[in-house]
Amino acid sequence: MQLAERQRRSREGAATVEQAEDDESDDDPLPPAPAGFELVDWVQRDPLEHFLLYCTVGRSKVAGWHVGTVVKVHAKNRYGYTHDAYLDGSSEKRGVRLTSELYDTGYWYKMSPVSA
Repeated sequence: MQLAERQRRSREGAATVEQAEDDESDDDPLPPAPAGFELVDWVQRDPLEHFLLYCTVGRSKVAGWHVGTVVKVHAKNRYGYTHDAYLDGSSEKRGVRLTSELYDTGYWYKMSPVSA
C-alpha cells in the first residue's frame, strides 16, 4: 500500500465522528517521522537503510515506535528475521521482521534522510 493511500485512509478515519473501538490500523494516524527524516514509499526489493518499526524491544511488554538502521539483510533466517538492525541508536544488533505484509498493515515505514 502506498504512503499516499495510507495518509488518505488516515484522514478519512479522522473525519469520522464515531469510530468503533475495534477499528483496524488503517484508520490510525501515521507516526511522526523523526527529525531529519521523512516517511517514503517502499516497494518490495527496494534497498532499505532506515525504517520506523512498531514493536517491543528487549524485555519490555509495551510496544512503541522505534527508529532502525539496517545492518544486514537475511536471505533466510531460522528465527524468521529478515534483517539485523540497530534500534534507537543502540550499538546492539537485533533481528527484525520487515516483511511486505507488516508494511502493508502499517507496522513499519521506510524512512529517508531529508535533503538539506
